[in-house]
Amino acid sequence: MKKLLTILIFISLNSYGQPWLKYYQPWTQNTPGSVICDYDRGYLLSIVGVNYSPFDQHQIIQKIDDNGDLNYQFILGNGLDEGCRFDLFTLDTLKNQFFHGAAWSQSTSEDPILIKLDSCKNKVWCTRLINNPLSDGFWDAVVTEDGYIVALSIQNDEQDMSAFHIHKFTPDGRQIWRKELASDQLHPGIWAPNPYKLLLLPDGGFLVTGFCYWPNPGDSTGYMYIRSMLVKADSAGNEEWFYAHGINDNIYSLSMVSVYHDGSIYTDGAGYPINLSYPTPHFFKHDLNGNLLYDTRIYVPDSNNRTAKGNSLISENINDHFYVRVAFFENYSTTDERPAVVKVDTLGIVKDFFMADPALSLNSSGLPEITDDNKVLVPGVIWAESGNDTYLMRLLTDSLRFDSIPWTNFVYDSACEQPIGSHTISLDSCLIVVSNDDFKPPVYFTSLEMLPYPVPTDGQLIIKHSNSLKFRGITIKFYNTLGTLIETITVNSGTDTSKIDTADWPSGLYVAVATSRGSMIGSCKFIKQ
Repeated sequence: MKKLLTILIFISLNSYGQPWLKYYQPWTQNTPGSVICDYDRGYLLSIVGVNYSPFDQHQIIQKIDDNGDLNYQFILGNGLDEGCRFDLFTLDTLKNQFFHGAAWSQSTSEDPILIKLDSCKNKVWCTRLINNPLSDGFWDAVVTEDGYIVALSIQNDEQDMSAFHIHKFTPDGRQIWRKELASDQLHPGIWAPNPYKLLLLPDGGFLVTGFCYWPNPGDSTGYMYIRSMLVKADSAGNEEWFYAHGINDNIYSLSMVSVYHDGSIYTDGAGYPINLSYPTPHFFKHDLNGNLLYDTRIYVPDSNNRTAKGNSLISENINDHFYVRVAFFENYSTTDERPAVVKVDTLGIVKDFFMADPALSLNSSGLPEITDDNKVLVPGVIWAESGNDTYLMRLLTDSLRFDSIPWTNFVYDSACEQPIGSHTISLDSCLIVVSNDDFKPPVYFTSLEMLPYPVPTDGQLIIKHSNSLKFRGITIKFYNTLGTLIETITVNSGTDTSKIDTADWPSGLYVAVATSRGSMIGSCKFIKQ
């Protein structure tokens, strides 16, 4: 009896004393991966797998149970001809999974692709968009209450990285519309908007979080600076409002994820404090009309000779608190990253802090996920020359620390009658969408403004144009009244004025014609004395 009691005590200490930190087989990848809670108290962990070939990149989805053990895995993409990348994914109320990303082969470009899997992890359908030879893909997707899917894409058109789109699909994968957001037609100062996360709001509209580039006020160099960006669209995909942080006062920032809570929008990010030379984690709050309510630096005291630097990643809100992933680096360095999690209130004030023992060498982490029983899951990757181990840790939320592995035995994948084994899902037999009908936003600037002075001129002519940011590759050609080309100059996008010396030109009337990428965008006339 005494021996049996000793064994039971030993089992108990080993079962409930082990920190909830698990490592999974190494894959070569360059992102920390992502994790969501499945419908059965298990987790789906997403990993990019690469076998050192340009087209042999696939997405590995691992089913992890409540104990942190690997139950099975399935791979998206089959063979060298089905390279792909998927990261974040979503789950609907009927236990279906939607994976959004990009697919390519040795003979095609990188195309946006959307895949639906049933509760048994079998492919139901996939839709692939093919509309140009440039690389593009889906970055996120949400499922509406009526089962429609709205996906967020960077889908490059004639002007590379000029805008991004949201697409609406029927429950069976047919595209209904594609709408352009954050275009340089509506926002002439913007360049290269980079969307990251799509949020479904209570009014049925959509919020896109990311960052863009925007010139500083009064900066004639044409240099673009990075800004946090929010774009709100209505339920039909039409842009309602746009916000870019710091475009009027030279403030640089970067955001990735927004969360709706209690009638407001909370956004993670990074900013540059005036007295520091590196970005620090930040926390933004907006109302539903896009007005900034406050911008808070997430102040975390240095720990183990490390400082919190760079971008933060925010979780859903539970009990009026967010759980935010921050990155710690050695002082005076941006290498050797150690992830940490902080608990903040709705003002962005830190209430608790957790960083694993530095000896564990957890190098990088992804977006925190809140479980159904109010725990925090944090996925990540450990960089190594021989391959990168993926890890997953689970933390308690009342006081941030490792949860203990419970050694529970739930019935996983309960909506599927047969046990699920590891398998591969091919990307073939997809619905191909070739044409994309766009909503065209109102054009505020249809031509380049051209105002010559002094007129008449007898020497140097100056042409003022205040909206050149809208155009790329601007050329101005000067003609006399006989249509003879006299001079040609180029204009950099964002330049306020152009100058040309006319001192040696004959007296008479001249016409200046501006073109951009082969299309006429403006003209003006002037007299040379």
